[in-house]
Formats: sequence, C-alpha cells, structure tokens
Amino acid sequence: MKFDVPKILFDKKLVAKFIAFDASTITSLKAKAVSDSVQMPTRVEVVSAVIWKCAMVASGNETRLSKLGHNVNIRKRLVPPLPNHCVGNVVTPATARKGENDVSDLPTLVACIRKALSEISSKYMDYKQSRDEAILAIPYDTAEFFAARFRGEIDTHIISLCSYQFYDVDFGWGKPSWVSLIRDFGIGTVVLMDSRDSGGVDAWVYLKDEDNMLVFEQELQLLAFGSAK
Repeated sequence: MKFDVPKILFDKKLVAKFIAFDASTITSLKAKAVSDSVQMPTRVEVVSAVIWKCAMVASGNETRLSKLGHNVNIRKRLVPPLPNHCVGNVVTPATARKGENDVSDLPTLVACIRKALSEISSKYMDYKQSRDEAILAIPYDTAEFFAARFRGEIDTHIISLCSYQFYDVDFGWGKPSWVSLIRDFGIGTVVLMDSRDSGGVDAWVYLKDEDNMLVFEQELQLLAFGSAK
C-alpha cells in the first residue's frame, strides 16, 4: 500500500503555534477533568485532552469518531523497568478513541486517554512475555500506528517530552533558559514539553492551515485553557 506522506502530513499550508499552559491553568483544568473514571488526572492528560477537543472543533469532527495517538515512554512500564537514562527510543504509541455517541467534554476525553495509556501499560507489563520481547514489539506497534496515521485514521498525534528534564542539562556553560524545537512536524501533531516554570507545559501545535488554526485558537481562548502566542 502506498501513502503520499508529504501530501497528508506536510502540506505547504502547515501552520505551527506555540501555546503555554502555566501551572495555575493546569491546576484549574485538573479540577474540571475529575470524574469517577479518573479521580486524579495528570497535567499531560488534561493538556492533551484540551488540545484534542480544540482540534476536533477546528476540523468539524467534534460529534464524530475521533482518535488520538499518544506517545508513551515505557521505560518504567516494563518488567523489570529500564533506567530513564538508557539509550534508545523506548517509546510506543497508544491510541485513545472517542466514539460517535461520546460527548467531547474534558472528563470524557481525559478518561479516553487514561484508558488508552492503561491498556498499553498492561500490554507491555504482561508477565507472559519477557522484557526483551516487549522491546522488540515496539517497532511493529509503531509501524501499525503510522500506517493508520497515513490513512487518516488518527486525527491528532501527541508527542510528550514532559519529565525528560531538559532544563537540568548543563554542557558546561550553564543550564538552558528556554528549550525549543529545531524541526517541523506533520499536520495534526502536537509536541508537549516542560515549561521553564515548574508545573507548566509548553505545546507546539501543527495544523493544516491558517483557517484551522484560527478556529483552534478561538476555541482555546473561549474555554480559557491557555494563551496562544
């Protein structure tokens, strides 16, 4: 099967925006996202859910089936766990699904994300397979995910680099004052990173054109979830 990757993910009209979620905003989001299913949502879960919702509104997909891909660092989810500093991309995608009959409020979307993350954890912690077998499964799972992505089945792909401690790195001339990206990503991709201020999250959002981004930002501002820059 052939996929026209540049056309699907790297259209010339691709627009990127930087969005900052400070600690107080995230605290407020966590309170709004609490449900019987998820009583203690994480900052990555709530920021991911907000961006997913805004992206659905921007694409007119809020009332239809929507899937969110979320990269998961599984170093600590393996048995036995791997150290955080081990070399290699020990990352696999989890796919959250919002059904056509599901509402798209924050608690529901956070619950969808938590379910996907829990399922991927269970898979890689399965006592029936060794850690080496679990690691070897990563390329196959990743290939299946990107095949679905190129077919247009995954609406939004979130890459979380939170908790990677970039601001603690010192190559001899001091710790960085700000960490940013040096490359572009495809349409529908979101990259999350720790903010310089403790507890915040910085997001880079890539949408297909200016019109899409305008609606996204309007929804974001309407809900007072963050500040677009």
